[in-house]
Amino acid sequence: MVMVRNPMADPITTLAIPKVEVSEQPVGMETLLAYQDTVFLICLGFTRHHWDAQELAQESYLQARQRLHQLRQPEAAKAWLCRLTRNLCLDHLRAQKWRRFLGLEEVEERSHDINPAVLLETQERIHLVKRAIHRLPKKLREVFILRTYGELSYDEIARTLGLNLGTVMSRLSRARTLVKKEVEEGGGHE
Repeated sequence: MVMVRNPMADPITTLAIPKVEVSEQPVGMETLLAYQDTVFLICLGFTRHHWDAQELAQESYLQARQRLHQLRQPEAAKAWLCRLTRNLCLDHLRAQKWRRFLGLEEVEERSHDINPAVLLETQERIHLVKRAIHRLPKKLREVFILRTYGELSYDEIARTLGLNLGTVMSRLSRARTLVKKEVEEGGGHE
């Protein structure tokens, strides 16, 4: 409540007027577009590649538009947009890490001169990863698949499976370690 002096009454009389939140005015895309440079620089800082940064900045604004209704405090629009951008960048980097691990990055970079031997090697590596994932214990495999293929956040996985956040994180870590180990060992035995 804000105490305001009533000019029509006795100079000592005050009125108790409930404070109205400024956030009744929704934030539009125009407000968010003012932060284009910031969004691009965040993306560039994470990816270190101009083209990837442009793609992620565009994706940030697409997601912001889709999620604009989730913004509860218009005065926090910049922080909200930066957090959304950061999360997109981190997701991108995780995906790139797995692509490099699978050997898909180098294939993409040399896509103009892919030879059958490289293609066969990539297919074998993908098969090893799929087999390693299939061999995971069910409780680890579920978390791994929801995160890697479903692209769910840790919180979403925890809610979906009815687990604590720490349990999700530890299971995912163990699953990644086991998959990586098996792939590096060449798949082990059938």
